[in-house]
Amino acid sequence: MVVDAASEQPAPAELWRHSDPDSTPMARFMRHVNSKYGLSLSDYPTLYRCAVLDRLTQIGPKVLFADNGMLYNGKEWPKANNIRPIDEPDLDLSHLEAIYSTASPLPPSTFSFVYSAFPKHINLASITGGTDIISLFGAPCPLLPVRVGEIQCAGLGMAISVVDSASDPDSPQPVSPPGSAGDLVCTKPFPCQPLTFFGEGGDDKYRAAYFERFPGLWHHGDFVRMDPQTGGLVMLGRSDGVLKPSGVRFGSAEIYNILTRFFAAEVEDAVCVGRRRETDRDETVCLFVVMCAGKQFDDGLRDKIKGVIRKELSPRHVPPVVEECGGGVPKTGNGKKIEVAVKQILSGMNVRTNASVANPEALDWLRQWAKANP
Repeated sequence: MVVDAASEQPAPAELWRHSDPDSTPMARFMRHVNSKYGLSLSDYPTLYRCAVLDRLTQIGPKVLFADNGMLYNGKEWPKANNIRPIDEPDLDLSHLEAIYSTASPLPPSTFSFVYSAFPKHINLASITGGTDIISLFGAPCPLLPVRVGEIQCAGLGMAISVVDSASDPDSPQPVSPPGSAGDLVCTKPFPCQPLTFFGEGGDDKYRAAYFERFPGLWHHGDFVRMDPQTGGLVMLGRSDGVLKPSGVRFGSAEIYNILTRFFAAEVEDAVCVGRRRETDRDETVCLFVVMCAGKQFDDGLRDKIKGVIRKELSPRHVPPVVEECGGGVPKTGNGKKIEVAVKQILSGMNVRTNASVANPEALDWLRQWAKANP
């Protein structure tokens, strides 16, 4: 029996959990990958951290991405910008048509890397949607040009728009001028729209999840810009993770892109959130970085990061707090950064660690940091 530690009451049955996980197709696939490539993946989270390319025609699957660094055709590299195509007789990528990227915004530098390492004819598609809608709000289109940093267009049947985040919920207004940052919404029903949530109270939970922010509009929780000329989307982060120091709104992705462009040799990962406790008059942007192996964090690097952000973005974007993250960046099992929980912890909220957190020790470290830096 599973017991909820907080209430000491039996927890609800996990209806999604398979009664015999070892018999599932995913488990069989994992055993196949382990056997074929000499890996030791032991559970779903470790399998999620690997992407397998099966080109179907020439050779079997190749592991492209690994948890520590990257694997390209069986060779490991610490950073994507160090990878170059490998000339091998059996490595024919001429049949590769598309590469899709999702889960988090694709950095502009990765667009450049892909077209230097892979054939120029492929369609590199950064996409956004959700398992809940079984479709995409922002989708690829092989008939349109690929623009660095953009998702190409709206998905078929998706009446998406960008509204002012500060709008009255009962009267949301389009962003002004067009192309400004705001909240992604869908203004009309779409073919794959779910009707409710499974289980007791499903209707209420469904409305709260998508229609509470702007009644009558599907609010997906993404902070974006839409190019008024191309219709392309630039993903800036999650709406609930938007940074708002002194009333200026920007997304964490803008900070991450700076780190990727200018500090890839020193900074391996990072999480950037806003901190505002009940006693704070304004929000403080906090940037926590994880250093690459063999690199050290010091005052010089902190000042350099702040200086580059000031130059490339604006003085308002500069995080007052830039610290080394001793516990790592907290993530879900499929590698998504858990920004909201970090923001809540730094803001003094009591956040319970659930099973979706792949590295709970990272949240524990942030709790200790918050206590030591009141």
